Amino acid sequence: MARKKNEDRDFYHEIVTATEAAMFLKMPQRTFVRKVNEGILPKNAAGEYMLGEIVEAHYKKAATTESLTAANIRLVTAKAVKAELELEEYKGNLVQVSEVKRQFAENIMNAKSKFLAIPKKLALELVGQDANVIEAKLKQEIYSALKELGNETN
Repeated sequence: MARKKNEDRDFYHEIVTATEAAMFLKMPQRTFVRKVNEGILPKNAAGEYMLGEIVEAHYKKAATTESLTAANIRLVTAKAVKAELELEEYKGNLVQVSEVKRQFAENIMNAKSKFLAIPKKLALELVGQDANVIEAKLKQEIYSALKELGNETN
């Protein structure tokens, strides 16, 4: 029986031999037969192969394998990144965000209390003083507080 021209053929339902199917999938015939025996690729009761089913099964399996490979690569990469971050934290080169936030809040509270203490500390001393003297004393006290705050973080 002569085959129809390509544009008239129904490739999905075309029945092919193992050799033809293997050639179509660009794999050795032994590999094709092994995949059929493993149940990866389907065959009908007469030991023939429907081209569309073979191609569909082959590419579904390939897509699944590629997806699993990609997922495994992402998993291994994520584990490596996690291990590197834990090592950097252990070395002291990396700190938790919660620790940074806690330390920052503590520093702000220390600065606030030092600056709020300035008026009480200087109030009696500055009564009746010249504006230039008051300014100089306030600057001196502010710089002193800033210096103390800077020393506390070292």
